[in-house]
Amino acid sequence: MPSKPLALLIPLAAIAAQLPDDKPAEQAFRNIQVLKGLPQSQLLTTMFFIRASLGVSCEHCHSDAGFEKDEKPAKLRAREMIRMVRQLNQTQFGGRATISCNTCHRGSLRPEASPAFAEIVQAQPKQENPAIGPLPSARQLFARHLQAIGGEAALKRIASRRMKGTRFSSEGWSAPVEIDQQAPNAWIASFTLQARFISAWDGAHGWNHDDQGYHDVDSKDLSELRQDAEFYRDIKLNELFRGAETSGRDMINGRAVYVVHANDADGQPKALYFDVETGLLSRIAGSDPSAFGPLPHVVEYSDYREVDGIKTPFTIGHLRPDFSTLDKFASIEQNVALPPDTFMKPPLAR
Repeated sequence: MPSKPLALLIPLAAIAAQLPDDKPAEQAFRNIQVLKGLPQSQLLTTMFFIRASLGVSCEHCHSDAGFEKDEKPAKLRAREMIRMVRQLNQTQFGGRATISCNTCHRGSLRPEASPAFAEIVQAQPKQENPAIGPLPSARQLFARHLQAIGGEAALKRIASRRMKGTRFSSEGWSAPVEIDQQAPNAWIASFTLQARFISAWDGAHGWNHDDQGYHDVDSKDLSELRQDAEFYRDIKLNELFRGAETSGRDMINGRAVYVVHANDADGQPKALYFDVETGLLSRIAGSDPSAFGPLPHVVEYSDYREVDGIKTPFTIGHLRPDFSTLDKFASIEQNVALPPDTFMKPPLAR
């Protein structure tokens, strides 16, 4: 039996829909004791940070009868640990979030106190590093990616897209997934487990559906939705990612990439990674603030294949320390006739 997806454990949109202002956490949620003063928009990210650091589910500390209830000893222990970490950061590091749960736990419920055995390293002959040469500019990398997928003219001949495949999760469940896109910026993704889960951007507003019903998407999650919905994003990289500068090279999944740092349209820092050999975009990375420091999130694109004259990723991963999904598409259709109401929240739900 697959474990519940994260959205079943915490109906994020249902909570956010009731909290239009970024109030202190204790004013927005019940029974906040040690994270008073934290912006409510950071509370759930902070919980995800703890979940990932300890390698546990939300139910390790929280009761199904109500997340605010103090029924489990683990929740009381977690409060003690939060106090300890915050006190250490305050007294030893000038209030900076230098240490966190992950400093000791590293994904394990019980931190490993014993040092690891020293590894045996065999001497390797020295190899000369090949000359890499000057780094291409961000504008050059953006243009090379656009050319690699087929060019602006070929992309403009496509106005809609339907992608069908399977969504896999870090929690062990999988489900059929369908994503529909319409130029210039409409997008909807859906899959079904115990309930139907939908995320959508209708061109002006974001909404979703989970086991708690329909909700408007809060401002914290709108940026990623709008990024997914930009049908001609590959043409508009210079516009969507401002102040872009190439910062160096790195390795991702065994492949050399160029790294570009920029701010997205909402002013949030992002890093874009372009494959050195193919020129294709392979990753967009960002982070969300929490009480213990930034919680990273990544969108990865791979398995590009040509469909109707343009190359499209057949595998897209949304990776976070607390919860990740991987969409593997079996079919991608271009210029599909989509009904006008495909992306609209149902009338009864508005």
